[in-house]
Amino acid sequence: MPDVNVRTLADFKRFLARPGASIETVRNDVMMRNGQTPETRPQAYGLRQVKKLQTNAVQFTGDNWLWFDKVAKYRFAGDTVTIDVSKGEPFAEVIEYKLSFQNAA
Repeated sequence: MPDVNVRTLADFKRFLARPGASIETVRNDVMMRNGQTPETRPQAYGLRQVKKLQTNAVQFTGDNWLWFDKVAKYRFAGDTVTIDVSKGEPFAEVIEYKLSFQNAA
């Protein structure tokens, strides 16, 4: 199983295009603010594989989508991608994903 090391949005998209590419939501401040936790909504936090990749979005199993907004701010650290979803102070609210490779389902 190859190591995951993304440093740019282009790296992230290349990772998503590889067979077995999977993400797991480890933090979602928007959902937490709305009272949705991994315990109350496990399908939103569980491990998901890429179902369909487009230029501006990716669809995961479970029909979850991630849209690549041109003005979004991203942080990359090895196998972790953090997306800024705050409207004010940068990275005050984030969605954080852990990246891995899984056997195709």
